[in-house]
Amino acid sequence: MPENFSAADISFKQMSEDKAVNAFQDDGYFDYQKRTMRYRSMSRDSSWATAPATMFVAYFQEKPVGVIGFSKHRGKLLGAGIHVRKEFRGRGLAGILVDKIIAEKD
Repeated sequence: MPENFSAADISFKQMSEDKAVNAFQDDGYFDYQKRTMRYRSMSRDSSWATAPATMFVAYFQEKPVGVIGFSKHRGKLLGAGIHVRKEFRGRGLAGILVDKIIAEKD
């Protein structure tokens, strides 16, 4: 595994929030959860919690290592979260995820 990741090391798959959670759980990682589970203080029926999200799951050698996403609501983009798998943190993945969402926002 590289000490620091470059964009060339990572591939992305676009999917729903449910499928993104499943991608991590299918790989035995359970620390990434849906918005309604991560933010228990928000109303579970709020627009932010229920607006369908477009998620981009980052893969390194077929392993889901990070995810970032957004929802569209009333002409605005709402952040749907960013998460890097614990054992892959501190290696530049967050920047790669942010670059991905910026490229995809249009």
